[in-house]
Amino acid sequence: MPPWWNGRHKGLKIPRGNPCRFDSDRRQITLTCWVIVRKQLIKHVAEDSRSEAEIPPYGGTTGGTKKNMSLDIKHIWWDVEGTLFQIPPEYEEAKNRRRFELYSGIIDKPLSEELRQEYREQYNKRKSHSAVFQALGKSKYFWQNELDQVDICSFVQRDKKTVTMFKNFAQLPYLHSVFTNRHLKYTKKILKHLGIPEARFTHFITNENFTHPKPHLEGFKLMVTLSNVAPSKILFIGDRIETDILPAKKVSLRTALVWSEKESTEADFTFSHVWDVISLFQ
Repeated sequence: MPPWWNGRHKGLKIPRGNPCRFDSDRRQITLTCWVIVRKQLIKHVAEDSRSEAEIPPYGGTTGGTKKNMSLDIKHIWWDVEGTLFQIPPEYEEAKNRRRFELYSGIIDKPLSEELRQEYREQYNKRKSHSAVFQALGKSKYFWQNELDQVDICSFVQRDKKTVTMFKNFAQLPYLHSVFTNRHLKYTKKILKHLGIPEARFTHFITNENFTHPKPHLEGFKLMVTLSNVAPSKILFIGDRIETDILPAKKVSLRTALVWSEKESTEADFTFSHVWDVISLFQ
């Protein structure tokens, strides 16, 4: 631990219900509460005439996800499915059934476990279901149109904590936008169902705006162009390492992985819940 710590965690006041944890054995603070803790540490350090600069941003010596990083974000981009909400197992099962049925019909092979494994290998290679069907000669809209037949709204419930997060973000000086492989009609439908106003978002990059879906870099580069700021001032939030985080890093974006209990070595920040993201900015 850094020298300014000196056991001062004993005097910190963590709000009840806040997703903060302090591991007294490992002397580490979790990311979701570091911003809160840091503000209080500044006050403690001030009493000893230490400078605020002595307290690092989340990272490094305090059990952070990566190296010490100052946070200078202007534009926050969000993935949608699997990020703004977790995908229920029943919904994933329904999608899988439809994927395998379509794949079976296109390649003219009977539905079997061998065929399912073949499809999984294609997905692991291309990192996108839309890309799998595109490789078979189908339109980039093919899988998205088929997926519309599975009503997402019957599987997903509105989460009050996520709604509250966006209400609180409205009081902060950051732009928000969406980048998803789904098409615009679906995106607006699910946002409405989730209780998140589409007016909250400045830009929408959806299936209509690119030729190649994530993880191809086409959409990520468009994200930088539309944001009109340096890539390092953009935070992209997603739920998949290979589809969201790694390509975002290739164009020099800051990244946050959500719905992960395990700290990511690839993403700049890791959160166990999407609604914890706002803790970076408060």
